[in-house]
Amino acid sequence: MAYVLSDGIPIFVNFSLPQQSISKVKEGLTVELRVDAYPEEVFTGKLTAVDPSVSAETRTISLQATLDNTDEKLLPGMFAT
Repeated sequence: MAYVLSDGIPIFVNFSLPQQSISKVKEGLTVELRVDAYPEEVFTGKLTAVDPSVSAETRTISLQATLDNTDEKLLPGMFAT
C-alpha cells in the first residue's frame, strides 16, 4: 500500500515494506507502481529515502519514492500498488 503526496512536480510516494526486505532496498533503486485510475499504466521512479528504523508496532520499514509527474496524472492522495 502506498500513498501519493505532492507539492507539484515531481511527486512523492510513501510506502512500507516488511522488515525482511531491508537488505534488498537502497536509495536509487527503480520503483514501479500502478493506480486504479490508470490500471494499464505502470509509473516508474526512484527510491529516494529509506527510514533507518523499523516500526515496533508493524515491524515494517518506511520508504519514499520520487516520480516524474510532468503529465500530472498522479494526484495527491491516490492509492498506489
